[in-house]
Amino acid sequence: MFLSFGRKLISMKKKGVSFVIPAFNEEMNIKKVIHDIKSSSDFLGLKKYEIIVVNDGSTDDTKKILDSLAKRIDILKVKNLEKNRGYAYALKEGFKEARYPLLFCTDADLQYDVKELGLLIKTMEKYGCDGVFAYRENRNDAIHRIFLSYVFNKISNKLLDLDMKDVNCSFKLFKKDVLKKIDIKSDGFLIDLEITAKITKKGFKIRQVPVKHYRRHAGKSKVKPIVIPKMIYGIFKIRKDLR
Repeated sequence: MFLSFGRKLISMKKKGVSFVIPAFNEEMNIKKVIHDIKSSSDFLGLKKYEIIVVNDGSTDDTKKILDSLAKRIDILKVKNLEKNRGYAYALKEGFKEARYPLLFCTDADLQYDVKELGLLIKTMEKYGCDGVFAYRENRNDAIHRIFLSYVFNKISNKLLDLDMKDVNCSFKLFKKDVLKKIDIKSDGFLIDLEITAKITKKGFKIRQVPVKHYRRHAGKSKVKPIVIPKMIYGIFKIRKDLR
């Protein structure tokens, strides 16, 4: 699937990709995440890339593992936050460290196959869009999380005039320059929605593609149902900010 469009990747190889990975208490996953990114980048023929992991105040051995890996892997940058600041803060810190013109964001929970980045790159190359956002095909999560996500997407699309299948899917590729055009204010999981809404409002083009989704084998999800009221309130704040 991925080798068939090798020629299409040539211009993307020249641009370079910054992988931005927020991590909180992922001691069981983080080493494999780094390995998968390296092997996938080699598989896709990426010549210029970097891996930026923002350790969001982990209380397990995530920091210890990352610091050890950084001594041996020169393309790995680790930013350790002293205390947990949340998903949005970690992402924004990662964006600040990125030096390549393409940003790829995903989680450290191994629920995606990083090789599918090739599909996102192919789509960006083919359509000349500014961002390619994945949606989870046959999502492997608990039923209540799938339902809550469905409701959240419906409300977000309605209130913000969007047409997103899975706005919180953490498998996104976009041009770094688009971030210079928006002011990101979110301090929680609404950052994906805010970025999507604001770059769409600015006229940037987004394409959506399906990717496989796998069940988490280690660690725990950081999303709790208790955040839903706060997220709904946040949607209205984003809506107001777009006016």
